[in-house]
Amino acid sequence: MTQYRPLCRSLLFLLLLTLIPIVLPAQERTISLEPIPDTNIVQLWPGLFTKGKQVYVTWGEQRPIAGSSQRQVWYTIGRWPEKSETFAPIVATLKPDTLSADNPATMWPYGFGFSEQPQSYDGAVFAGSSHWREDQQKTAPNDIIYKARYSVYVPDGSGWKTVKIFDDKKSGTEVAVAVHGNGYNPNTGELLTAWISGTGTTGTVTSVDTAGNIRWSVTGIPMAAREVNIIPIGDREFLTIIDSAVIRYANGSPIANWKIPSVVRPRYQRLGDNRFLRYYTDTTVVTKLTVEIFSYDGTPGNSYVLNRIDTLANHTVTQSPYNSDIAVISSGPLGVYLNLFDGHLAPTGQIFKVSSAGTVVDTAGTVAAVFTRDSLYVLWQSYHNGAVDMHGNAVPAREGGSPPVSAPDDRAFAFSVSAVVPNPARETAGFSLQLPRAASVEVDLADPLGRIVHHDVRHLSEGESTIDLDLAGLSNGAYTVVVRTGGRISTSKLMIVR
Repeated sequence: MTQYRPLCRSLLFLLLLTLIPIVLPAQERTISLEPIPDTNIVQLWPGLFTKGKQVYVTWGEQRPIAGSSQRQVWYTIGRWPEKSETFAPIVATLKPDTLSADNPATMWPYGFGFSEQPQSYDGAVFAGSSHWREDQQKTAPNDIIYKARYSVYVPDGSGWKTVKIFDDKKSGTEVAVAVHGNGYNPNTGELLTAWISGTGTTGTVTSVDTAGNIRWSVTGIPMAAREVNIIPIGDREFLTIIDSAVIRYANGSPIANWKIPSVVRPRYQRLGDNRFLRYYTDTTVVTKLTVEIFSYDGTPGNSYVLNRIDTLANHTVTQSPYNSDIAVISSGPLGVYLNLFDGHLAPTGQIFKVSSAGTVVDTAGTVAAVFTRDSLYVLWQSYHNGAVDMHGNAVPAREGGSPPVSAPDDRAFAFSVSAVVPNPARETAGFSLQLPRAASVEVDLADPLGRIVHHDVRHLSEGESTIDLDLAGLSNGAYTVVVRTGGRISTSKLMIVR
């Protein structure tokens, strides 16, 4: 009997392996990104982006002011350290603008990221969104003046360029920006940022390009409790999401709206193929994280529920531009964990514990991630013995193909659309389309309420083509014809009168 014991132990071990998730070791050691060890600098708001083959880390710091109980807020960008380097080499630091105070003794400055985490994108745009608020109590306790400045920052040669979105001052009315109101469009290289001044119910979406120029703004954007989610689509085109209400904007006007199932406190992520992703935690079962995919017209795609995430309370999602894999990263008292899916939310079987063994982590907080061709880099806040520091790690991912390369003329893709004729129309109408090269063209017809009543995708050759619209069965009224191709959009009005 004793000769079978080793075999029995082996079989038991293999059986246990089938009952637990596969947790693979981290590829590299965990690094600390604290620039000066054992200091009283609080590190917050992790961010990551790539530029070429180099990975960059970003974070905010609350630095103590000598002789004062207050702190200054700084923003730091560093290069991901080589194996021979202990800390991330600092590339640049930025101290956000401050406002003058009439009475510093009664001023409470809310700085840089307290309501909105700074953002880092692709190396094309590196922007920290911030707002400062100074509550100056002129005559206690009745007259409170709120001041605010909301700015975006982009690299400008060896320094930084400040792009002021608004500078406001109100008496008795709070001035604030929109929570979750940022979105980056890698196709156009633009950061969309939503903001609201005062206690109104509508705000503004502003586009800032890679050079720090404000390209356009759209006003009258509905916002609930100063909160809105922004998903960029194309040039001057984006989605806004509040609760279950989705509105699609193009050229400054709403062109469609629809509903998606309502959930509690969801977060959103733009995907690279005319889809967006939503993820949220069940409020009654905190160990359950749901991830869902929708198309830009609200059509639901695949979904996946991650159970057994225990008390991991912080989550982020990122997509690989190389093979469309989707990474879901969760962090909490147990450390930082990664689940890897393909582009349709099918599990790939790769599960990593990102915070490697031997690292003292009492709990892990806000987390950020970015893909390279064969690895996923992760950055997170680490809470230990009352200190808040930044830590990072890299884990292997499924190797992708060559880096995506946009056609060099995509941003300058020039196409022309003729007027719709006849207009007014009864049963049919049409227009001609001139393309500089062969391309796929989307044609939508939106009714007076903004609902898409006709959707068509055509693959057209270079040159002139004719597009016919069948209007049979449509009610009288003013319709919008929307044409999309090459990352560009054209809209025109069409009247149906019978």
